[in-house]
Amino acid sequence: MAKRFHDTGIWGEDWFIALPKDYRMLWFFIKDNCDHAGIWRPNFATFNKLFDAETDIETALKLLNSDKERIVVLKNGRWLLAQFIPFQYGNTLNLNSKTHFSIYQLLNSNEVLFTSLRPQVEVIQRVKDKDKDKDININKEEKDLRENRKVFLLPDFIKPETWADFEDMRKKIKKPMTDKARELVIARILKLVAKGHKAEDLLLESIERSWQTVYEPKDNNTTATDATSVFERVVKCLQRQGYKPGSLDKLPDDIRERAKKTMSLMGGIEAFGRMDEKDCKFSFFRAWKDAR
Repeated sequence: MAKRFHDTGIWGEDWFIALPKDYRMLWFFIKDNCDHAGIWRPNFATFNKLFDAETDIETALKLLNSDKERIVVLKNGRWLLAQFIPFQYGNTLNLNSKTHFSIYQLLNSNEVLFTSLRPQVEVIQRVKDKDKDKDININKEEKDLRENRKVFLLPDFIKPETWADFEDMRKKIKKPMTDKARELVIARILKLVAKGHKAEDLLLESIERSWQTVYEPKDNNTTATDATSVFERVVKCLQRQGYKPGSLDKLPDDIRERAKKTMSLMGGIEAFGRMDEKDCKFSFFRAWKDAR
């Protein structure tokens, strides 16, 4: 018989008190019948028969997720208790532990995003004996974990589905994200959020415009001064490559076309204009090399 921790403070939680009696019992039923990774295969017929209740999936999800997401519906239809793993095992899963490794395998087999867990959980692996790799068929991500690398964790204020769309967009423009790239984008988002901007709006605009990162929103009206400023940036960047253009039109055809292609790779003139000067030079240099 499995033994699990129980939050005795639940009897003072407003969301729990507000539940109808049958759904309070359903919550305990789910917690006791899910697997050790917090994943439950919905079986309302059994529950309703055992407790002479009248519950259903749609109402259960609406009530249990009334004020925050406690239940995450997975692609295979099963339910994940978002807070189960952090509550039962803490905020770290050590893959050197058989139990933790088993949980990790269950999460992967059910295609669970680690960003679904609340609070976020770190997966850390420290292996001294490298021969253990011979006994376990592990993928690249697990090998990284065995080298003391941490899995990227998405901040709570960013919706997992929006971030997934952003990563899909990066793949479509053939600029898939590395862990370092993710850290840099998150750092930029944090700076802009501190200025009062919404992470969701920043990511959605980048997805719509196929930008590799996020930029601080500006007014929609483009003034002559803005256009001049952007042109001056292009000229400065070209000068760093060894050219001395007075205007783009006076460049040789091959260089002018390469400059246009560079701008396109950077997300277009608008994205280029939104970059700060340091990012502008760095991004232009990388895109210039790719535009050969």
